[in-house]
Amino acid sequence: MMRRFALTFIAALAFANAVFAGDWDIHDISVNVRLYKDGSAVVKEIWDLTAESGTEVYVPRENLGGSEISGLSVMDEEGVPFKFEEEWDVDWSFKHKAGRCRFNRTSSRVELCWGLGSYGDHIFTVSYEMTLAVKSLQDYDCFHIQLVSPGLSSSPRHVKATIRVQGKTLQSQNTAIWAFGFEGSCNFCNGEIVYESSEEFRGGSSLISLVRLDKGILSPESVRDYSFSKVLETAMEGASFDKEDQQESLAATLTAILSTIFFPLATVFLLI
Repeated sequence: MMRRFALTFIAALAFANAVFAGDWDIHDISVNVRLYKDGSAVVKEIWDLTAESGTEVYVPRENLGGSEISGLSVMDEEGVPFKFEEEWDVDWSFKHKAGRCRFNRTSSRVELCWGLGSYGDHIFTVSYEMTLAVKSLQDYDCFHIQLVSPGLSSSPRHVKATIRVQGKTLQSQNTAIWAFGFEGSCNFCNGEIVYESSEEFRGGSSLISLVRLDKGILSPESVRDYSFSKVLETAMEGASFDKEDQQESLAATLTAILSTIFFPLATVFLLI
């Protein structure tokens, strides 16, 4: 069987175990999320990596909480778009997978797949759409997403993620933000939320975003009958962070930069 390389980035409620492969180096991951009025999202990821083994890249998505993923497109560093295939066989040859992409659906998850094409340095731009990404709670709206998962085949040297709302300005007056799983920062910048690592990821590092939105910014189609406090309580279980960050968080009344946070990820996504 042909071996594949898993970027193991789960778009919502849970994460899959990584498939480890040697001879890979992830230099940079850039994730841009644009949220729309109905709570849907368009996600664009840029993966800067060096690959010396395997036949394809695949990104698993599990337990999406009612969200569906569609509209996959992949482009290489030369700007050449990949052909979307109606079917995908993991045992296709290296040559046959080149320049092709596809959703590979199993009984428990969806995988975003595309062929490597060649070994060496690559910059892959991957885009797709998500329905029901934002949840409407009793008191607030909530966007809780794992932007970069732990257990990647190679620990990323640098990660940056941006979240924006189409036609709206996000700021501390209408939005509260938290970040978990990495060493770095989480800030409002020009009406957007920006996460950025300050140190190279370790094997257990991840980037998880929790965003609390005031009612009226969006009108999410996905409704949950509980309050945001339940989501926050679950997310904070087992979390630990520096005293300085904790004091800043409390002073900001839940609008915070929480750095160097490591916690049992299995409990994080039970509510959304």
